[in-house]
Amino acid sequence: MDLRALFAAHPSPAQRRRNAAIGLGLAAVLFVAVNVLAQGMLTGARLDLTKDRLFTLAPGTRTVLSKIDEPVTLRYFFSENLGREIPGYANYARRVQDMLGEFEANARGKLVVERYSPMPFSDVEDRAVALGLQGVPIDQGGEPVYFGVAGANTTDDRETIAFLTPERERFLEYDLARMVQALANPKRKVVGVITDLPLDGDVMMMMRGMPTQPWYVMELLRGQFEIKTLSGDIDKVPAEIDVVMLAHPASITEKGQYAVDQYVLKGGRALVFVDPHAESQSGRQQAGASTSSDLAKLLQAWGVDMAKDKVAGDRANARRVNAGTASRTIPADYPVWMIMRQANLNQDDPLMSQIAQINMASAGILTKREGATTSIEPLITTSPQSMAIDTKRLSEGAGGMPDILGIIKDYRPELKGMMVAVRIAGPAATA
Repeated sequence: MDLRALFAAHPSPAQRRRNAAIGLGLAAVLFVAVNVLAQGMLTGARLDLTKDRLFTLAPGTRTVLSKIDEPVTLRYFFSENLGREIPGYANYARRVQDMLGEFEANARGKLVVERYSPMPFSDVEDRAVALGLQGVPIDQGGEPVYFGVAGANTTDDRETIAFLTPERERFLEYDLARMVQALANPKRKVVGVITDLPLDGDVMMMMRGMPTQPWYVMELLRGQFEIKTLSGDIDKVPAEIDVVMLAHPASITEKGQYAVDQYVLKGGRALVFVDPHAESQSGRQQAGASTSSDLAKLLQAWGVDMAKDKVAGDRANARRVNAGTASRTIPADYPVWMIMRQANLNQDDPLMSQIAQINMASAGILTKREGATTSIEPLITTSPQSMAIDTKRLSEGAGGMPDILGIIKDYRPELKGMMVAVRIAGPAATA
């Protein structure tokens, strides 16, 4: 049949009816053919047509999901009453449910999502409580509602988001991916520590038979990680180390720095604390303790400089201290001791955004080197009421103490913020 004949210039009514019937038949055949092709060629394909691509998973998330070996179960609890009372939570709940669906679809059958709607005094509510979810009352009746995720793996390791809050909606994918990663890889990460600080207690005090305790941060770390102490003169970072933490590594050798350099260049991660004036070491100088540490070669290769013999001062975030004596109190704002609040913390970083406040003392000043090949992301930044202060001023007062009133008298704000903590990523040359 010549289809061109169907579209004559002046078809008769009978021809028009016939043409319409054939056209409908062809459309039906085309519709079926497209569906058959779609089923055969696009199995598992999903399209995200939202404006901001809300449901397109990040490459890192896809990697996490593709590497699940043993099944992981995520149990999602949402009280319908919460959505009815507060519509904003209903919208967020739909986002969570859709995101969990994306996780499930991209996990090659290794991730199972179970959905529950807890009612008061029900078995489902009891299960939510047993799994560590937080019930929150939303009315005068005090009946709790639930909105969280509890995850488990085949060896009964557990991870929980006790209550999903809209404030962390932009980090939803990160939080869920972190949970899945922890359950898919339950083995504790190993942190290698290189330090001159008495993190595990003061050895000199131990030798004198005096009581000493580990720093609290070490107790926290040992609760979540396996800790291995590394020498500052190591030839190579051991293969089992997941993260190297350098905490005031004042005595690290060139050989040790080379080992860290090679470890990082091969994709290793480092958490680095360097200090132009370590106040905790000031009282230990007679025992050979250094009050300053600097990894200039490494930092420069990574794209940053730390100001030499300078610390950051910030009048806007200064702690209130006694600038006098025990018998004669003189209240004063000490710019070198800073209370860094959320305005100073990078709220776009998923980790920093969870912190309300960080107290810092005599913090070093970091600047990005010109021509750096790495990306430098500020994590903690002082206010514009900041000033670089010489470290010698921190011990020129009576008894080697800082001359707080003198520092305040000579204080001249530089009207710019200063980076005191950064995240470094990207390609770098060897140091």
